[in-house]
Amino acid sequence: MPFVSPEEAAWVFGATPQTIRAWIAEGTLKTAPRVGRRHRIYIESVAEKSGLSMEQVRGIVDAGRSQASGRNMTNKYRACVAVRV
Repeated sequence: MPFVSPEEAAWVFGATPQTIRAWIAEGTLKTAPRVGRRHRIYIESVAEKSGLSMEQVRGIVDAGRSQASGRNMTNKYRACVAVRV
């Protein structure tokens, strides 16, 4: 999983997908060329900006994917996932 979506990156940062898209437009997050309308953000870029390791970012993204909706992930839960990985 070398890429994450704006929604998954939002789970990591505790931000909205719109904020992530703004960061992409500013060049703050590195992305692969778009295929259709979907952004593909390099996981290394998310890890670098968040100050987490790639394994911690993957853990947060995987935890968000396992839920019915990632919007329900609280900051407390997100922090626990980051510490456990």
